[in-house]
Amino acid sequence: MATYTPNYGLHQWVPEDVFVRTDFNTDLSKIDAAIKAAQDTANQKAEIIFGTYTGDGDKTRTIQLGFSPVWILVLRADGTANFGKGGLASLGHPAIRDDTKLSVVVTENGFQVGYEFSYGPWTNDPETTYHYIAMLP
Repeated sequence: MATYTPNYGLHQWVPEDVFVRTDFNTDLSKIDAAIKAAQDTANQKAEIIFGTYTGDGDKTRTIQLGFSPVWILVLRADGTANFGKGGLASLGHPAIRDDTKLSVVVTENGFQVGYEFSYGPWTNDPETTYHYIAMLP
């Protein structure tokens, strides 16, 4: 008696089984549907936005985007991100300087940056331009 594959329930015949055309047609329909679903997923394009902000020197600042990004990359306009000057963050995974200073944090409606003169982070330096690129959910 035939057994079935674990993922799609396709027939796995044993030598003494009788082949039935409807079994083949059922299996081929399942394979066709799975390939179509995989192709549809592959054809989806990620939506990315780009923006800028100018630092205002506040210790904590939220940049409102109207959505929680899947991920966000923040860099100073000169391209630097080292030592708390920016970074890549996602929800629950902030960009951190020295294991304690949060440089970039994804929030429910955007992202949060900060400024602390002595020890960083420096993602909201006064009158400094920052670029960000974010993936929409």
